[in-house]
Amino acid sequence: MSDSRESVELRVKVFYDPSKANEESVATALDTMIETAISTPGILDECGDVGVGAFTISPDHDCEAKNFAPDADAIHLTIGLWEIGVGRLEDGDVHVEARHPEVRWSAVLGKEGWTQEG
Repeated sequence: MSDSRESVELRVKVFYDPSKANEESVATALDTMIETAISTPGILDECGDVGVGAFTISPDHDCEAKNFAPDADAIHLTIGLWEIGVGRLEDGDVHVEARHPEVRWSAVLGKEGWTQEG
């Protein structure tokens, strides 16, 4: 059976007193709070079947790599608002693309060097 639900990753900045807690204990407390809220009858009825994953601690640089393997044809990174893709083309050239809500840049690195696109 396939899951037809959509998913979204939400980021929340949490302020805490480091003399009373650490990052892990805050994440655990938030997990417990969400589990309690979700198990409360009627609280999310208007949203349907909602599931929430565990709270995790994000690094300051907020970087995510996908398809990162030595034999991969492409690497995709998300760093803040930037999406960066590097891919190997059929002719062996390398295509690099960087996207930001206000900027798009792409270029190809081939035998003759860099060629900027668009």
